[in-house]
Amino acid sequence: MPPSRHELGRMTFTEVDGGTHVRWTTRAEIPVPLLGPFLTRHLAGPVITRTFRNILDVANTALTQRP
Repeated sequence: MPPSRHELGRMTFTEVDGGTHVRWTTRAEIPVPLLGPFLTRHLAGPVITRTFRNILDVANTALTQRP
C-alpha cells in the first residue's frame, strides 16, 4: 500500500435507549499525484471503515455480554 496520511480521528457518544451509539470519524488520504483521491476512496476508505467497524463490534460484544 502506498504511504498514507491519517489524521483528525474523533469519536462521539450519544445516549440511546439501552446503550450508547458510538460514531468514529477520521480523515485519511493517500497523497499520490493524480491517483490519490481514487486510491483513498476505493482502497484506503473501505479498509479503514472495515477496521474501525470491527473494533467497535468487538467492543460492543465485550461490553454487552453477560458474565
